[in-house]
Amino acid sequence: MKIVFVLPLISKHGAGVTEAPKGLAIKLAEHSQAEVTAVALEDGDSEESRRLWPGVACRLFKPLPFGFVQQLSRLLNELKPDVLHIHGLWVGIGVQAAKWARQNNVPYIVSPHGMMDAWALRHSYFKKKLFWTFFQKRTVLNAAFLHALNKPEENSIRALLPTATCLNFPNGVDLESINTEKKSVDPSEKKRLLFLGRLHSKKGTLELINVWRELITAGVTKDWVLEIAGSGAEEYTEALKSAAGEFLNSKILFTGHVYEGAKEDCFKRASAFILPSKSEGLPVAILEAWSYNLPVAMTDECNLQEAFQAGAAFRVHNARALLQEDLKEFLKLSEAELKNYSQNGFKLVEENYSWKSIAENFCKAYESLC
Repeated sequence: MKIVFVLPLISKHGAGVTEAPKGLAIKLAEHSQAEVTAVALEDGDSEESRRLWPGVACRLFKPLPFGFVQQLSRLLNELKPDVLHIHGLWVGIGVQAAKWARQNNVPYIVSPHGMMDAWALRHSYFKKKLFWTFFQKRTVLNAAFLHALNKPEENSIRALLPTATCLNFPNGVDLESINTEKKSVDPSEKKRLLFLGRLHSKKGTLELINVWRELITAGVTKDWVLEIAGSGAEEYTEALKSAAGEFLNSKILFTGHVYEGAKEDCFKRASAFILPSKSEGLPVAILEAWSYNLPVAMTDECNLQEAFQAGAAFRVHNARALLQEDLKEFLKLSEAELKNYSQNGFKLVEENYSWKSIAENFCKAYESLC
């Protein structure tokens, strides 16, 4: 069975819309009946990123305006896929792939990765409205399945497309490949509250830094430092560093983009993880934090409600005033309480978010289409 993934990027700049498809593609490629190719736009880090997709052939195109490309049809005719799986919206290469699939009677699945929820649709509203009208709507209307990461995302999809046929499979992690042994830390070092992800306004990073500064001034964070790991638009990244003010590189640390060993080190050094996001599909970073036995603080918008019910996450809000009060409470938690959150989180990810079982479910869906 030949499966072609179509996505915006295979490099770090694709953030979650790269990381989630990568995890799934790698696990699918281990399946004896699956041959997986990833087709994406080229960027400055694409060549280096190929090695991070073991077992998956990566075919790259130079982007034209709006993410359209030349010669995509020629490649797809050459590959002769049985199924296309299009990841993300608002990029021309996905629209072109869907058009080719319709013309050649090849079934395709679309995974919006949270891009159809209300916050995401309001962001750059007029550009998305035009793209939806002329390109995107036809792509999603003709998909064999729309893939939702959870029930809240399925509800967002059905708000736009009430008759859509949805698959509901989460993102995952490969627990077998993770070394969870903690790094030895000097007892005199401060605890680290880790944010790891794309630096973007929807992640609530600016609000987090502003609140952290206020808590430093109030003497609440004396045992902690905040570590920001990730990359984003240069202008936004500089705004975050400016917000850190005099605490930059002392009580608010910027690590930059991390992957492989450096990313593992971040998780192993951390004492807790936070994601005060305003909009998510299903954040892989939280699943990774749980897999490294970290207590997690997150918002409802992370779409992991079962974590609150399982005692696997501490609820915070993305509004600045509320976030400040939430963090005061979180930083007061005892070691035993933090450990309880981390143990419940590991159990949750172990039972529900393994790429191995998720890939098996996708295989069954692909086979049903073939």
